[in-house]
Amino acid sequence: MKLDSKILSEYRIAIFGFAALWIFMRHTIHCGDFTYIQPMYWFFQFGDAGVDIFLFLSGYGLTLSLEKSKSITTFYKKRFRRLAPILPNVLRRNYFIGQGLANDKSYTSVQNFVL
Repeated sequence: MKLDSKILSEYRIAIFGFAALWIFMRHTIHCGDFTYIQPMYWFFQFGDAGVDIFLFLSGYGLTLSLEKSKSITTFYKKRFRRLAPILPNVLRRNYFIGQGLANDKSYTSVQNFVL
């Protein structure tokens, strides 16, 4: 069975949204009183599959973008131009979060941070 790329491309954003909602519900189903979700609990407990869908669609989109590019350098230049504007903000935020964790005595080891 051949995957119809036209249909997948057309509904990719909607499927991304479905996967994100599925992941969200998986993480929140145990928080609070979600009795209205109980009929669909069996579905939401497998929210890890939403991550698989999300990663598959991301890879599919990158593959299509790579096929459209004239060369691999063009592809990476396009990726860099897209990500470069936010890179300083991400690095700055991570630095300050790291400094905050380093100054907090309860996070003296990675094990304490993870647990």
